[in-house]
Amino acid sequence: MSLQLYAIGEVYVNGAKLAEEAQKAATEISQLVGEIQAETQNAVLVVEDSVERTEAGVAVVDQARVAFAAIGDRVGDITSRIEELAVSTAEVAAVAEQSSASAEEVSASSQQTSAATEEVAGAARRLASTAEDLEQIVSGFNIAA
Repeated sequence: MSLQLYAIGEVYVNGAKLAEEAQKAATEISQLVGEIQAETQNAVLVVEDSVERTEAGVAVVDQARVAFAAIGDRVGDITSRIEELAVSTAEVAAVAEQSSASAEEVSASSQQTSAATEEVAGAARRLASTAEDLEQIVSGFNIAA
């Protein structure tokens, strides 16, 4: 009988050890599940951040498209102004040729032509400056494909 009691005692001790090990394993599994949940939450946050950045990128691309359209409009306006100035300069030149009847008229025509030429030169300088400004604005946009 003492052998049976010894065997029962061994079974009890081994069962207690197994229960303790099972409890430890369950605790470790619970910790691992918690860590996995935390990592999953981090992954969700990263994906949400990526979505926000993508939306911001789309907004920047839309702004760039609007800016390029505005630049195109401005270039068209400037081209029209240059054409108008060219017509005006041609008209001034024609008037200068027709007004050579007297020295005063020639002098006055020369002054008008000079003023118009200065206007054209000034407009050309402003156009060049505007083109440089537009180039600087456009260079500030970074559009990724």
